[in-house]
Amino acid sequence: MEALLATAEREDIPENQRTTYWIDGGIMYADEIFSAQGFMPLLGRMAERKLMRTLTTTDIRCGFSYIPDRAGMFGECFSAAPSTEGILEDSLRLAALAEAAHDVLGMGKPGVIDITPVFEFFRAMPRDQRTSLHQVEDKELKQWPLYQQLQAQPA
Repeated sequence: MEALLATAEREDIPENQRTTYWIDGGIMYADEIFSAQGFMPLLGRMAERKLMRTLTTTDIRCGFSYIPDRAGMFGECFSAAPSTEGILEDSLRLAALAEAAHDVLGMGKPGVIDITPVFEFFRAMPRDQRTSLHQVEDKELKQWPLYQQLQAQPA
């Protein structure tokens, strides 16, 4: 999670090229979004889905787990086991998590991004339905209410 947070909250680029997140009309900081109780359970499932479809092998796992947690944004907490035999390397997992964060939350897009539609859509979804996200067809994913770019920064 620390590596994903570092990718999301880059300090090597000017302020006007960074992503600012909004939820329900207020700012949400990257460390809240990319925390175990924030959007990580959702991003983990999206990353697993992408990796399992790409790697077409049943021998390898991502090593992600989702533990019920009332304090979590989605009622659960995310954790990742260390990469070992049978669990993918961190570099692959980080790449998949970063791609999911880009696709679902607009990570890396300069400007103001409203992630309220993402939160509302997945918050209303029962946990067992979120768990089965890796089986969802791509055509269904295109119908999601993903992030909305409220204000793009001038180039």
